[in-house]
Amino acid sequence: MLRLACSAAAAGVVVAYTLPALLRAYRRATAKPKLTYFNIRGMGEHLRLALAIARVPFDDVRLDRDGFQKLKPELKFGQLPVMHLDNDKIELVQTAAIMRYIAQAFEPSLYSSDPIIAATIDAMVQQVQDMQVGKLVFSYRERFGVRADALDDEHAAIAKANYYKEVLPRHLTYFEKILSESPTTWLVGTAGPTIADITLACTFGQNVDNKDPLYSLPKNVAALVKAFYDLPAVKAFIATDPLVK
Repeated sequence: MLRLACSAAAAGVVVAYTLPALLRAYRRATAKPKLTYFNIRGMGEHLRLALAIARVPFDDVRLDRDGFQKLKPELKFGQLPVMHLDNDKIELVQTAAIMRYIAQAFEPSLYSSDPIIAATIDAMVQQVQDMQVGKLVFSYRERFGVRADALDDEHAAIAKANYYKEVLPRHLTYFEKILSESPTTWLVGTAGPTIADITLACTFGQNVDNKDPLYSLPKNVAALVKAFYDLPAVKAFIATDPLVK
């Protein structure tokens, strides 16, 4: 009787571990997400590479400006990226939210079921977004309600210079300290990247070699960016992407 009970318990453990994996494999094979973004790297790179790491085949729709203007009235918030599922019946928006979906549906190593670790990952993602706010404002003034008479080209150039001299280095110092205390290459000490690492790495993805004339990445941040773009799944995707050839 004891042997039967132990066997049943062992079988239950096997099912508990294998069923979620089988479910994720089924989702990968059947989900067929459609990711729509501009034909640039930008925020689309976060999602393309998250899907590549998660081993999810997807329809990679890349629009020009005319294509976007035609689609814009149909979009929930009138912006990209957007991911459609179930033959366009489901629409997911906002980059961070879509990344969390990818992790939770297909690749749990990119997020965490532990609420404290998940909150820490989310905080890192939001901090990267905060780091970008100033850059977005001087780059896309009217989108943020900043008229030309409030921030003309001359003063936008001043804001840009200050961003790269003062603001960006300050934020990078935060991430450098976090990484210096991490037992691994990654922000929350995981064995592999999470969506937080994807967000930080892709923000500097065109500066893998740390040679951008406007800024220089500190040692540990540069190491994270390089480690991310050296991942086999990332390298394999980029090798087929005409944007980064």
